[in-house]
Amino acid sequence: METLTAKQKANRAYYARNEEKIKAQKKAAATSKRVEKQTNKRPLVVKTRPAVKAPRKVTARSEEVQRMKVRKRIDDYHLARELGIGVEEL
Repeated sequence: METLTAKQKANRAYYARNEEKIKAQKKAAATSKRVEKQTNKRPLVVKTRPAVKAPRKVTARSEEVQRMKVRKRIDDYHLARELGIGVEEL
């Protein structure tokens, strides 16, 4: 069995005499902290940035048009080579 030191015995006796007072102090400290936390909140500030223009949507139709333009340009190069003339002359 453990033996208590004189300091431990004195602390236990003090707590036994002042138990209600100590509990009331701790309870008051805990509730004041809780109230303090609620009252110290800052208002929520929403930072806004200027609107950024959304990029253009790529649709299947626009992709098809792009492919056709590229294909026609390639055909122009081939035709110019066959005819022996520059692309600008077509």
